[in-house]
Amino acid sequence: MSSFKRARTKEQFEERKEKIVSIAMDLYDKDGYGAVNFSTISKLTNFTRPAIYSYFKNPDDILIYVLGKDFCSLNRYLEDKLESTDFLGVAEFTDVIYNGIISYPRMLKMLSINYSIIELGCTEDELITFKSYIMRTFELLGLYVSKFFSHVSEEQKVDFEFLIFTFISSVYIITHPSQRQTKAIKRNNDTFTVPAFEHLCKEGIKAIVKTLANN
Repeated sequence: MSSFKRARTKEQFEERKEKIVSIAMDLYDKDGYGAVNFSTISKLTNFTRPAIYSYFKNPDDILIYVLGKDFCSLNRYLEDKLESTDFLGVAEFTDVIYNGIISYPRMLKMLSINYSIIELGCTEDELITFKSYIMRTFELLGLYVSKFFSHVSEEQKVDFEFLIFTFISSVYIITHPSQRQTKAIKRNNDTFTVPAFEHLCKEGIKAIVKTLANN
């Protein structure tokens, strides 16, 4: 019989919620999306499945909660780095965005591999909260594009926001092929080399930022 007792304070509630999240992310990091389930989390936390349900309605709610936290942290980083700065050129603006994005490899992995299925599986409330963080990211990118590249039109600014998001949603999976994918690639071209993640991320962001300076 489980020895689980209901959290009696806000601190206990948050502590247990973060324990569930921590275990779920360990499972995700080790064995991928399919490993994150309430049955396994229950065994590893000693929380009953109904108790876990009081924190998250399904495993996708846990994953989108983590994605949201990462975007929220990224947003704070962008504000900290860009709000008090009066001038940045292409190279400096690229560095700020790159250094922020590269700090969240799990976020990039989840966006590349599991983003659509997580959004389809999570509850509406969690999806709405998550989208608020993403919309804030778009808002901040647009704000600082206007600040540092004032000649750019509204249409060009929107294009930039979507290009950045499209790029960060695909760069991880391109640079982290599975063993099976790598074997298939080598069967077709044994000299093919997958570009380094950090290099491709930096060069891709730089190319997108340069479109602002060229307009």
